[in-house]
Amino acid sequence: MNTEIVLMIGVILVIGLVLLMRRAGSNRSNGGPMDPIAEAEVYIAYGRQKQALEILENALRENPQRDDIALKLGELKTKM
Repeated sequence: MNTEIVLMIGVILVIGLVLLMRRAGSNRSNGGPMDPIAEAEVYIAYGRQKQALEILENALRENPQRDDIALKLGELKTKM
């Protein structure tokens, strides 16, 4: 594959990732940080499971009472 095409595909993927993260963040009503599950879903959609795993692990350390984060983390680990 041509180097320019590979570079262009990479740029398009990054732009898509940024747009998805913005859209997921626009659903926030209090202006706080993006929900870690929504953020992880964006990374998963682009095949970036390692980044999603890091986000969920960090979020669970900060919020151990959130069963939804633990569940999503478990789902992701079984798919990896």
